[in-house]
Amino acid sequence: MESRQTQTLFVQPFVEVYTLFIPICHRLNYFEEVFTYFMCDRFSFTLSKEKTTRRFSVKVTEPIPLQYNISPGHTVAIVTQTQPRKLVWASWGIQTSRQTPVHRIFIQTGTSKLSAQTKELLGQRCLILADGFYVWKKVSQRSRVPHRVILKWNVPFAIAGVYTIDPDTNAIHCALLTTTANIVLEPFVKQMPVIVPLEKEKNWLGALPDEGFRDFIEPYAVEQMRIFPISNQINDKEANTLELTQPTQPADQFGNYVLFE
Repeated sequence: MESRQTQTLFVQPFVEVYTLFIPICHRLNYFEEVFTYFMCDRFSFTLSKEKTTRRFSVKVTEPIPLQYNISPGHTVAIVTQTQPRKLVWASWGIQTSRQTPVHRIFIQTGTSKLSAQTKELLGQRCLILADGFYVWKKVSQRSRVPHRVILKWNVPFAIAGVYTIDPDTNAIHCALLTTTANIVLEPFVKQMPVIVPLEKEKNWLGALPDEGFRDFIEPYAVEQMRIFPISNQINDKEANTLELTQPTQPADQFGNYVLFE
């Protein structure tokens, strides 16, 4: 009897600590989920069917949903090499030998070596349509403030991407390309999407010589970009409202307003 009481007295403090630690673990998981967004994991595309047709010179056969908060796994609008005059839909994330789908591929500027798999994927290029993307700025050890990045005059743009087609279902999957962040985005992220200039979009979908893709792997011009803080509701993957794209007073993921970033 005394032995059981001793065991209980010994174990009880650990049970209490474990009980207290569970909510902390959940909170840490929340941090991890939010922090993964730093690496170009969110963007938006909200052009109408008519404006998309005019801007990208493609045939659009159905209405385009307003997508203010696109994240990996969502369906995205793309234009492919094989159908450069038609908008098609793809699932954001390419299944490879990895356990989880690949949704972005980082390529450094310069002459960095690429894996055989990346080289193969670059043989099927696409344009991923967007009108803005999101980054998070670290303002303290735990706090992150979301920002929206758009191009000057809020014009839509295309992100360089690659795609695959499932041979069994014909489903299309895509991943976007990222490169070293420019000087504006360096305080936020180490990588940024590869934005294809308007005059080079057709070239990206055309035939390229060996290593020709490197002509596109450059950080986008700083003077052509705008960045501003937005609502922390963007942290919710299910949120999809116009409010997410509007400038607001900076606040972290806990709702605390930030006076100085």
